[in-house]
Amino acid sequence: FFVGTGPEGKIFRVDATAPGAFTAELAADLEATHVFAVAAMRDGALLAGTSPQGTLSLIRAGAVVAAVNLPVDSILDLSLYQGPEPFVLVATGNPGRIYRVDLAAFATAGIGTEKITDAAELA
Repeated sequence: FFVGTGPEGKIFRVDATAPGAFTAELAADLEATHVFAVAAMRDGALLAGTSPQGTLSLIRAGAVVAAVNLPVDSILDLSLYQGPEPFVLVATGNPGRIYRVDLAAFATAGIGTEKITDAAELA
């Protein structure tokens, strides 16, 4: 399973299959802090949501390949749908909202550094 940290912004892959023991390996080190939500995708990629930046990041092989700063303070949960047209539901705090993110479009969006507030830009 994966564990996010704060304030370091690291994600660890934890293997707890051995009885009475576990190992932890660094899976990603984000510039954003306080990783509140992590979701593993079938292809090995990770999605991470942070606070207080409200950053959603797509991570492949330990590197961020796409990121967006949503108009929120915190990303609290990620719910993946990995069907023919994969998407993720992003539950946020302050304000409390749920965003639907098309993962194919997000994967090609690049890395945004500014907080998005314009509805057209969010779409």
